[in-house]
Amino acid sequence: MPQREIGNLQQLHGVSTAIMVDRFPDRCPRRHVSVAPNRLNGYVQTDQARAYVPFICPNEACDSIFVVQYRKQDAPARGYVFETAFPQDPAPEVFSETVQDLSPDFVDIYGQAYKAELFGLSDICGAGYRKALEFLVKDYLIKKKGIPKHEVAPAMIGTCIRDPDWITDARLRQAAERAAWLGNDEIHYERWHPGLTVDDLKTLIRLTVHWIEGEMLTEAMVARIPEKRGKIM
Repeated sequence: MPQREIGNLQQLHGVSTAIMVDRFPDRCPRRHVSVAPNRLNGYVQTDQARAYVPFICPNEACDSIFVVQYRKQDAPARGYVFETAFPQDPAPEVFSETVQDLSPDFVDIYGQAYKAELFGLSDICGAGYRKALEFLVKDYLIKKKGIPKHEVAPAMIGTCIRDPDWITDARLRQAAERAAWLGNDEIHYERWHPGLTVDDLKTLIRLTVHWIEGEMLTEAMVARIPEKRGKIM
């Protein structure tokens, strides 16, 4: 792969140098869009192990600086290779308009928990996912099932899920209940399911979203296409 030169890099005592790198960044780590960024002068460590080069994102919605960290290749290779770019704003998980309209708080809280997980905050991200689940379930009961908010809001999430008059779909109840169990493991002192992880919790939350979304989309399509009378051809 052709290398590219970066000049005018500073070192600790004001020495200016140039390095060869394998590539320039082609995506903004904050907006996650393809860019051809403008480069500023950078810095090379005294031992030349790493170089740090700032770039300006030309996307008008971003218009901010990010820094690319390059690592020097071991001999006999020459030059530096792209290692990472920061700061990074993780791309959020995308939920359908149906889910966004039903529970915007769920989408927002889930996104915050996802960022915490990507930044290595493993001891708190699970609690965020657990909170997101509660908002999803309660918004579903209030907005979709028409259950009064003053009954749903103070209720324990387990009570909300287990009530057969509130959640009638067995598949939704099974997924949401197990998500609540794993979510509780993330906020309590003792874990009741030590062999399961945050990934399992996220899978159950996605299943809960799936069954809620499926129910709502089915009802919407049935309403748009009235029942056809007569023989089905």
